[in-house]
Amino acid sequence: TTSGAGAGPQSLSLSQPLSIPKEEKKVVQHAFLDTEKSRFFVLHVRSAKDFSQAVSSCQWPTNISSKLKLNEAFGTVQNVLFLFVDVSKLQVCGCARMEAAIGKGRAMLARRRPGGGSGNSIPLKWLSQKAIPKDVALMLKNKWNDSKLLVQTRDGQEVDTETGKEAVRSFPQ
Repeated sequence: TTSGAGAGPQSLSLSQPLSIPKEEKKVVQHAFLDTEKSRFFVLHVRSAKDFSQAVSSCQWPTNISSKLKLNEAFGTVQNVLFLFVDVSKLQVCGCARMEAAIGKGRAMLARRRPGGGSGNSIPLKWLSQKAIPKDVALMLKNKWNDSKLLVQTRDGQEVDTETGKEAVRSFPQ
């Protein structure tokens, strides 16, 4: 065993891989939130089946008014992020990034959703498919919705930037 100033590198075990502590991984994963402009929107999850289809297809159906609003947002910032809210469970159950403008001709998988027959779906890249812990979710308030709880925000409504960033950082890794 060595001691003193030379002990550092010699004390590392080759049998154990080096890893970044969880706190640092979270910071690295969400570093874009501090360097790029982002806008945040709530999307309501009506059933586990709809959410599962969105996860597997990387698409979420939307209606024409939301399409216009989201395409405008997509053209103004680097990141349009969605917070998926299951209102029946008061849970923020996932987070995804809008990958491209919403266009016609994309396959619709959830026909019951608004826009299901119109060819309007949001292309997604999932950041998390795990729910924010309920106690944390119930502390998030949308300042652009009279400071009501985030889980009570209307479908398609924009979320203030501070709350949106806090929500994205709250998802478990």
